Amino acid sequence: MTERNHYLLEITKWTMKELEDEVDGYEQLGGVGLKDTLRRNEAEDELNWRNEKGYYDLTPEEIQEERSKDDNKKNGE
Repeated sequence: MTERNHYLLEITKWTMKELEDEVDGYEQLGGVGLKDTLRRNEAEDELNWRNEKGYYDLTPEEIQEERSKDDNKKNGE
């Protein structure tokens, strides 16, 4: 089985563990570059958004399904 390389995915496709590991691991890096800082900031933003919306325990696929349901309700479908 091939290992998942989440760095090749958009940040919204990362799992909660991947996001948390990115934020937590940032402090352990030496010689942090701009890309690392930007990625950490994106991970923090995504974590905060998921917490605010109540999506904390959902996978990226489940979040997409929930958002589709919400959009359908708003559109009266």
